[in-house]
Amino acid sequence: MILFNGKLSIESLPLIHDRGLLNDTDILRLDEPSGEVARILTQGEARYIAYVEFAPTDAPVIRGNHYHIRRSEYIYVVSGEVESYFLDLETGGRYEQVLRRGDLVLQKPGCVHAYVARAFATAIEYSPDALDLTDRVMHRIV
Repeated sequence: MILFNGKLSIESLPLIHDRGLLNDTDILRLDEPSGEVARILTQGEARYIAYVEFAPTDAPVIRGNHYHIRRSEYIYVVSGEVESYFLDLETGGRYEQVLRRGDLVLQKPGCVHAYVARAFATAIEYSPDALDLTDRVMHRIV
């Protein structure tokens, strides 16, 4: 699903059981007898990669509530469930979705994003752009 004129993309990666159906550039989850392999980047480069935990608490803890001026970033949910909130600064459009294992989100510049754990969750955050803390602008949406 693509929203906000391409500033936000959310997809559930397909779970494939037959390795013979793959090509080298597919973004997907491969279910093998030895365990699952998630291919989340097969072309281009990542100049920033981070492991992220979302821990539920009695009072919701919000991760994010910011946007980036120049940087695009991806979030791949490895496990658990996370409530996600998005706002397009240009149009004022809003979108909410519960993200689950296997979901991949692309947030481009100008897309405010925030996350709240529903249950303990883990994710991989990566970007083709290097980390630049001056690129992050706080903007409360949750």
